[in-house]
Amino acid sequence: MINLAYGLFMLVGALTVGVLAMLFLIWLGTVIKRVHRVSRDYHETAPTPELWGESNYFNCLQNGLTDTKGRLYIAERNGSNACYRIDVHVMDNKHTLTAKAIKRNKERKRLEEETTPDRCGDGM
Repeated sequence: MINLAYGLFMLVGALTVGVLAMLFLIWLGTVIKRVHRVSRDYHETAPTPELWGESNYFNCLQNGLTDTKGRLYIAERNGSNACYRIDVHVMDNKHTLTAKAIKRNKERKRLEEETTPDRCGDGM
């Protein structure tokens, strides 16, 4: 009976050690994979004496910022074009204004003309 209990404890211990060893190997593999990925990315972007200008991390960062600046410029241009198209649409559709809106616009233009100084003077 003692040998049976001793054998059972040995079996449970061996299984525990085996499972822990497998888990350790899996964990070690994931850590090695992460380290390899980081080192590979660093190796691709790290400066080298032969190709200083092509694989420099600063140049990669600068190229990314240039691309981002270009995308922002395109977005800004598209936004201003959309505002321009809306303004042109509003100007072209003056016939949709009500009589009150037309009167208000005329009054606003008259007030602007009265309040703005003459530009043909001597600047004083």
